[in-house]
Amino acid sequence: IEPAATGDTPGLLPFRNGCLVLDDLHLIPHDPAHGNTWALPYDYDPAAACPGIEALLIDRPGDQAAVAVFRAFCRSLLTRERLKCFLEITGPSNTGKSVLGNLLRALVGEKNTAAGTLQRLEDRAQRFETAKLVGKRLAIFSECQDYSGRLEVLKALTGGDSIGAEIKGG
Repeated sequence: IEPAATGDTPGLLPFRNGCLVLDDLHLIPHDPAHGNTWALPYDYDPAAACPGIEALLIDRPGDQAAVAVFRAFCRSLLTRERLKCFLEITGPSNTGKSVLGNLLRALVGEKNTAAGTLQRLEDRAQRFETAKLVGKRLAIFSECQDYSGRLEVLKALTGGDSIGAEIKGG
């Protein structure tokens, strides 16, 4: 069972087969002293090639600048670099939006992903909506093209501000 991403150690990215030291990209064994209580749901392989994903990124986003933004976002998800931003993927149907979202979800693992809607996130009556974001690396808000309300909670989340999270029965 894949645990949620808690107990992060800065500078280390835990994979199933060890922890990647981000400064020099070498793999070290897991050790309780690192404080990690989770690992990405796949092995680190520095020689891995992903021709299908490479082709998708060239085909769907459309240009190298968009691909670079997508890759930077992927890196920030894995390393928890604070970019103070969110990635919005828009476009007509059948253009790969869901495929890119599924790729992000696979990158960080299902247990490290939350899904919802902007309407529920920004609705003050939805007292428990922010609780499902606690400890998650990725939040996906699908089908929000018609949302035109304020984005105060989203702005606070991407800015690294503290957010209240009420738990049912707690």
